[in-house]
Amino acid sequence: MNPKHPLEIVPSRVAARLPELPSPVLDMLRLCDGTRTLESLQDESPFPAEQTSSIVRKLISLGVVQPSPGRGRRSLSEKALAWAHGRNLPVFSEDEEQFFASPVPEE
Repeated sequence: MNPKHPLEIVPSRVAARLPELPSPVLDMLRLCDGTRTLESLQDESPFPAEQTSSIVRKLISLGVVQPSPGRGRRSLSEKALAWAHGRNLPVFSEDEEQFFASPVPEE
């Protein structure tokens, strides 16, 4: 792991491992946004620097975090930003809610 490379989550791997990841680790995953290096993660993590390094190494070995390829920042969706900031948004838009609430036509 190159400490100079920013780290980012791998969304599909996070989703698959979500149930087994402890809550404090999920909070740390929010910091892995593709702009922070290991050093900046250590500065912002709720854990001591050595423990943060250990957690990051474990997350990399699980495939949940990877070095960012350096393609620049991506725009995140409103739902992704809400998750990153710990806010809950409705799972479905109003149109989607109406669709799912409507009766199924009989054939």
